[in-house]
Amino acid sequence: MGAELHFFEPAIPYFEKALLLKPVDQQLLFETALAYANASKDRGWETTRRQIAIDLFTHLSIQDPRDSRFPFQLALIYFDSSMADSSWEGVSAGFHDQDKAFKILDDIIKKESRNVPARFAKANFLYRLGKVDDSKEEYLKVKKTIEDLNDAGLVRGGLEKNDSYQNVLQNLKKIEETYPRSE
Repeated sequence: MGAELHFFEPAIPYFEKALLLKPVDQQLLFETALAYANASKDRGWETTRRQIAIDLFTHLSIQDPRDSRFPFQLALIYFDSSMADSSWEGVSAGFHDQDKAFKILDDIIKKESRNVPARFAKANFLYRLGKVDDSKEEYLKVKKTIEDLNDAGLVRGGLEKNDSYQNVLQNLKKIEETYPRSE
């Protein structure tokens, strides 16, 4: 069997056709941008598809600056496409946009201090860059945020059933086990 294929690439023509036939709405553009981003990633961050995704997410961010999903996706693209571990055989795709990713995440967190996905992504990015102490600090903020949301009755099923909370605990445990002096 060959490499695992995802269904993002074959979906692109359908999104393009839908954009021609349907009134363009935010959700359709968002799904189209996701398809382009994932198709680019599946091809080792192929440049044309990556740029189309960036352009669409940028347009959506300008169109609705209150919706943090759009800049969040931009941050994911900028960071992942700049890392050697996200490209073919550990070779960087040649993009150097980690700083853009952090700026976007920091802007989201500044506006929405309890945005768990943005904080979680920032902690993950810091860890992947080897900034273990900064990563641990950010994971502790995520943990506290989720605990505060739980105390306010906003976490369905409690902390023991919350995937984000359990992932934070796992990641903190991994940091402690791998880097015991990380204080």
